[in-house]
Amino acid sequence: DQLHGSIEIGAIMLAPSLSRTAAGTEALILQIRWAFSLGYRRVEWTCDPHNAASMRAAQRLGFSFELTQRQRHATKGRNRDKACFAICDGAEWAAVDAQQRAWLEPTNFDDAGQQRQALSTLTAPLLRCVAAAEPSAHSNANGQPSGAPLRQRRWSEDEDEVRWCAGWVTPPRPVRKTLSGEYVSCVPLTLEHAKPLGLAFNTMLDSPYALWDHLSDGPFPTRESFNEWLGRQSVSTDPLWFALEVRGEECDARGLAAFRCVDEAHGTIEVGPLIFGFGLARTRAATEAVFLLLNWAFKHGYRRVVWQADAHHAASCNAAERHGFVLEGISRQHRVIDKRTPIRDPHLPFSRDTAWYSMLDREWWLIHHALYEWLGSYNFGPDGKQKERLESYRDRILARSDGGGGNGRRAHAKRTRDE
Repeated sequence: DQLHGSIEIGAIMLAPSLSRTAAGTEALILQIRWAFSLGYRRVEWTCDPHNAASMRAAQRLGFSFELTQRQRHATKGRNRDKACFAICDGAEWAAVDAQQRAWLEPTNFDDAGQQRQALSTLTAPLLRCVAAAEPSAHSNANGQPSGAPLRQRRWSEDEDEVRWCAGWVTPPRPVRKTLSGEYVSCVPLTLEHAKPLGLAFNTMLDSPYALWDHLSDGPFPTRESFNEWLGRQSVSTDPLWFALEVRGEECDARGLAAFRCVDEAHGTIEVGPLIFGFGLARTRAATEAVFLLLNWAFKHGYRRVVWQADAHHAASCNAAERHGFVLEGISRQHRVIDKRTPIRDPHLPFSRDTAWYSMLDREWWLIHHALYEWLGSYNFGPDGKQKERLESYRDRILARSDGGGGNGRRAHAKRTRDE
């Protein structure tokens, strides 16, 4: 990823004669050096968290563990998580590089070529976080630990029951189709939404910059520049944008939401960016908009829904957890945001650490019920304020259910419909 200065060391295959030798280790070290010499800010190592050898090799070389992405891949009929490690430039790489060079010194090896001091001993004090291979109750055809066989979650025709079936079918890509709820509709974005969105965003805050501060796009100094950007997004398929029209007399668009990073082959999809303007932010309509997107994704067979946030954007991180997403970890120096605003340094782009959140298909049953009950009119007073927090509903449903992993009767009708 040249744009953000990130590169991955991957697809490592060493012949038996090279495996577990100084030459094999040096080959990997040379790749890491080459990446940093070209100006990359971050070098990654990813592997199956059940692969103990690869987990140890990453940390031996000085890679720090950052996170495990749950249900990231669907491979050979099995689920596969993804463990992520990284070395970042600057002082971190300088320290790792010094220890790697010290290990490669001829004096560290005896006449038989055996190391006197292990590389892992030298790099261990530098690791910010360590991780061991995860145990597994499943194994592949070669007897190696692996992920569980893939399953498909299916609703019954009347949507009163959910059941798990063997195998998994690749889900469809999202399409430009309206998703309707009781308080808001997610409508495919068009240029006709430019005027109401411009008003909603410009009246949101005293400063037009704050709304866009944590996003890669915006702010837009003129109406023309905003309309030009909106026109490009209206024909994009990834991200696939929706205007959020709040139900009422006008049904004006008050915000934007999108599906992006669609990987139907592995059943993963991301929601975001979510941009809520005046009249939508901090309302039940905003929560329902997230519900509509999640419901579409899981009902169509996606196994994993992702929420990314700037790790320093507390509001977005709190919102992810409020909706039921689970924090997986933080990718350091993950993005370069090249924008100029008075809030940031007006002369320099800034580095963004990314907080990764996910929600899995097996978790959606419980979260679906909690969101539905929280959105009910009985939970809001005449002033529109909630009586109980969403988290309280989730805790109560968890206490009276089997934890969301099995079948569950739904005591309500279908909330959404596809127009």
